[in-house]
Amino acid sequence: MMIRTLILILACLLAQFQLNAQIETRQLSLKKPKLNVLYYNFENQVQIRNLPKKARVVFGDTIIASESDVFILMPKEEKPSRLYVYDSMGKVCFEKKFECRKWVGFELRIGDISYPFATRAEILKNPCLRFYSEDTL
Repeated sequence: MMIRTLILILACLLAQFQLNAQIETRQLSLKKPKLNVLYYNFENQVQIRNLPKKARVVFGDTIIASESDVFILMPKEEKPSRLYVYDSMGKVCFEKKFECRKWVGFELRIGDISYPFATRAEILKNPCLRFYSEDTL
């Protein structure tokens, strides 16, 4: 009987502590979501999973908000930036450094031929137009 009472008391005490899963990010704007790369002057969609309740998300010097776990990060210059997550007590519970790059552009290909060099016959022969960005090249 004494052991059951002790176990019940310990269970009640442990239930008061909130166990948080590890916070993680996924870059939804890239083909490889684990990359820590953002493009400046571009709306980068980043998913932040396992946020604590009443968390505050700060990117650079801007507080950002979202209705879901997907946030829009838009760096203004080509230099490393940090993402911070503060818990309800105001302590940093997560920090991540992102490399900010200039988006170079894209390339169009028809089959294996780059866009400006394709003839009309090659376009008709290979009707599949593909879009490649820096991340997919």
